[in-house]
Amino acid sequence: MARSSPVLARLARQAKIPERLAWIFPVIVDSAILGSTIAIVFLSKLKTSIWDKGFYIALAGSVVAISILGNAYHAFHAAVAAHTQIAAGEKSDTYPSNPRSRPSSQSSLPYSSWYSRTASES
Repeated sequence: MARSSPVLARLARQAKIPERLAWIFPVIVDSAILGSTIAIVFLSKLKTSIWDKGFYIALAGSVVAISILGNAYHAFHAAVAAHTQIAAGEKSDTYPSNPRSRPSSQSSLPYSSWYSRTASES
């Protein structure tokens, strides 16, 4: 959720939502995911029909799809922009990771090498 929120806010700005309101889009999406998940779990403990749970299941599926598709859209366009910059010989702000590389044995977090690399370049 932490890395998804800035991406969703950036997508809101791209959708012409004013800068002062762009922060609310990830809050709405993430809150809807949390709320619908809690409702599904709560309703699963009660003896209710699937139709009673249907709204929350549909809500959860919709907002999760919005979050996944928004992040995928952003990742694709960031990769295309990075590829274009690198092909033009420019320095890119985005450094894609190699999916076949193994995590460093010195790091406890999978992204710690990325954070240390970007921090040392700043």
